[in-house]
Amino acid sequence: MSIKRTQYLPIRNMKRGFGLLILFLLVFGAVFSWLTWKTEKEDQLRYLSSIAELAGKSLDAYFSQFESAFDLLGQQLLDENNASNHERAQILLKRFHQANPDFQVVNLVNPDGQILASTAADTGKPLAFVGKVPSFLVARDALLQGERLNLGQPSVGLVVKEWVIPFRYAIRDKNNELLYILHAALPLNRQQSFWQDLFLQDNTAIGVLRDDSFLLTRYPAPKEIELSEVYGQPRTGALINFLQQHNYPQRGLVTGNASLADADQIFAFHRLSRYPLTLFVTAPLSNIQAAWWQQAQYPYLLMFLLLAGCFGIYRWTLERQIAWEREREDAGRSSRLAASAMENTIEGIMITDADGRVVSVNNAFTRITGYAAEEAIGKPPKMFGSGQHDDAFYADMWNRLREAGYWQGEISDRRKSGEIYAELLSMTAVRANNLDVTHYVGVFNDISQYKDYEARLEFLANHDPLTRLPNRILLHDRLEEAVVRAKRQEEMVCVIFIDLDQFKVINDSLGHGIGDKLLQEVTVRLLANVRESDTVGRLGGDEFTVILEQLRNTDEATLIAQQLLESLTTPMKIEDHQLYISGSIGISIYPQDGTDVATLLKHADTAMYRAKEEGRNRYKFFSADMNSRAQEFMVMANSLHAALERNELFLEYQPRIDLSNGKIAGVEALLRWHHPTLGRISPDKFIPLAEETGLIIPIGEWVIHTACRQGRTWIDTGYPLRMAVNLSVRQFRKQGLVDCILDVAREIGYPLHMLEVEITESLMMHDPQSVEATLEELSGHGIRIAIDDFGTGYSSLNYLKQFPIDYVKIDKSFVQDIPDDRDSVAIVRTIIAMAKNLRLSLIAEGVKTEQQRDFLRAEGCEEAQGYYFSRPIPASAMDAFIAEFGIAS
Repeated sequence: MSIKRTQYLPIRNMKRGFGLLILFLLVFGAVFSWLTWKTEKEDQLRYLSSIAELAGKSLDAYFSQFESAFDLLGQQLLDENNASNHERAQILLKRFHQANPDFQVVNLVNPDGQILASTAADTGKPLAFVGKVPSFLVARDALLQGERLNLGQPSVGLVVKEWVIPFRYAIRDKNNELLYILHAALPLNRQQSFWQDLFLQDNTAIGVLRDDSFLLTRYPAPKEIELSEVYGQPRTGALINFLQQHNYPQRGLVTGNASLADADQIFAFHRLSRYPLTLFVTAPLSNIQAAWWQQAQYPYLLMFLLLAGCFGIYRWTLERQIAWEREREDAGRSSRLAASAMENTIEGIMITDADGRVVSVNNAFTRITGYAAEEAIGKPPKMFGSGQHDDAFYADMWNRLREAGYWQGEISDRRKSGEIYAELLSMTAVRANNLDVTHYVGVFNDISQYKDYEARLEFLANHDPLTRLPNRILLHDRLEEAVVRAKRQEEMVCVIFIDLDQFKVINDSLGHGIGDKLLQEVTVRLLANVRESDTVGRLGGDEFTVILEQLRNTDEATLIAQQLLESLTTPMKIEDHQLYISGSIGISIYPQDGTDVATLLKHADTAMYRAKEEGRNRYKFFSADMNSRAQEFMVMANSLHAALERNELFLEYQPRIDLSNGKIAGVEALLRWHHPTLGRISPDKFIPLAEETGLIIPIGEWVIHTACRQGRTWIDTGYPLRMAVNLSVRQFRKQGLVDCILDVAREIGYPLHMLEVEITESLMMHDPQSVEATLEELSGHGIRIAIDDFGTGYSSLNYLKQFPIDYVKIDKSFVQDIPDDRDSVAIVRTIIAMAKNLRLSLIAEGVKTEQQRDFLRAEGCEEAQGYYFSRPIPASAMDAFIAEFGIAS
């Protein structure tokens, strides 16, 4: 088709216009792409930074909680001087483990690598030596250089074959010298569960990086990569290079490759304030690309259609020579496409005039606010206000908008339904050629979901995730506030410690799932029996704490404690199980039991343990005698530690008389203690203390060595006396008891057939098979066995037949009333008859009168000892006694 000469100029102008339009669309597409890409990237970075910041603070609090628990345990080990006491340290470790069940195992290790105590220790088995383990050496070096808490490289645990994070805590003396190391293993999946309630976008992960480039933990765990590859070698990539080059800054953003991913990643990181760790949140760049394409695809489609339409118009104009009509049609189409682009964007858009009246909104505005366009147009934006911002806030916002032409920030608005939500708002002033403001354009996003994430993270940092009760940190803060209020108002504050009885049995036998549900039911019952103004918290494990405020007298605390006990003893239906528990409650009162938080908590804990000692399922108020008893125990325990070194312990010997001829048949070695300031201390006091602290082991070895040495001296003098020594339950549980006795006898040259060991009835009840094996081994070497205090315990008569017993010692409680008391006479005759039938020899204890001696001799008892013959005497007095009585052949 030919074009007339007179029409060429319009057509040529149309070509130029079309070229300019193409250029404009290309520029518009580039600018639009850059702006949308920038917006999506900023949103993603803001999201990652927010998660990293909040998760980092939460992890700081999480590790700090463990560090506080380690600090308290370390203080207990030092204050009570229990670190060197295996049994006491074992008790403290198990109590710590119960309070912190997240840990798999807890060990007490000396700097050389010897494990001194462990919650995973098998009874009677030696504790392991870890001094050559590379990870231990690295951690010890860090602790020696001043670190308090070292979080080691994840590894597979030795007890349960799963991945764990090792915690190693330094216990130091007053000179800051490293004394001991507390080691605890936190299962990797248990730590990762700390983040399981977080809402993470697709392909987003959160992790913790050590300064040596090893991963400490990552959530979610990689699905297609072996954990040994994830945690067993140092990581590489953009994040690690950035951290090392910039000396581990506090926070920041990095883009680049990662060793665990095949694509470029975005990293937002936060440096933990208390530990050499960096928390990071990472997402692939493809997340931004996908979000950007979701926003840009429709505008690009529109631009493509616009170009195609313009080209079609141009072709149509050339063919039909109607350029001007086509141009107007194209202009109309462009206007409609621009309006469609505004309507289809996901951000809410609101345009106001210079006076602040709404003139236009888009569909996203209606979707977010609930207001239709006709309801908003012509109204001022303050109709959407939440009421949470004052007039000064809005005045400052509009002043900055007029002066700078732009304002951005977080603001709370109200939907049509009345719901308040948070939004990120950007306001821009539109000016005319004369620079006067003609309109304001507001673009906003609903960020209420992100605000909910922030609140969730803050809640996790201050509450127990299982029971949703305040944790140790929040409980401590509330108690501090309660004490301040009580001091100002001259009121009382009550601290109640509750420890569940029988919980460990239920938890171990029915599983942690039932145990967790039981703790939740306990929480419901505790909350139902306190006032709204009171605080119920969980310290960990099965320990709960209640803070009662505004008390007028202790009767109110007594009433609530009784209610709490009754609520716990009511049977609990958990799934198909009918469970019965009780509680031991300790109570301290401000200000009479303490004026600071630490003292009140300590005294409530002390009272709770007294309640346990007195039978459980009861409450006890703290009293001063509890402190004095604890101090007396500590003073005596500390003194007993040094008694051997200071030669304060000594032996006395009580002769045993052969009733057939009145001569000495042997002696029993009895332990005595003369304290330099307390004087002579009764064995009834210090021997149970030695049992409880574990000192009975070295003291028992000293007794055997000293008695055998004295027996050898008497033999060399011409007095072949049989020597009897007492063995405790603790000594019997210790491996190597027989070897120890044999080594001492060989070293001194004491004949084994002249040595006797005395054990109690209760000892036979402890692991009968092991006891029988030990007694058989002792008897096989010629050592004689005697059952001490016979008749006062609960042993089976079958044990007398089963075990290699040589002597039965009749307890003095039966001897003291013969021959006048018929019941005592019947009991003694029964014991003698039974022993004769079993072909066992008899020794009577506690003989004080001639009548008792004559009765026993007449009934067939072979030997006796007691004050009638002699009190326990020192070895130096034995010569005179032997000269008087003589030695039985």
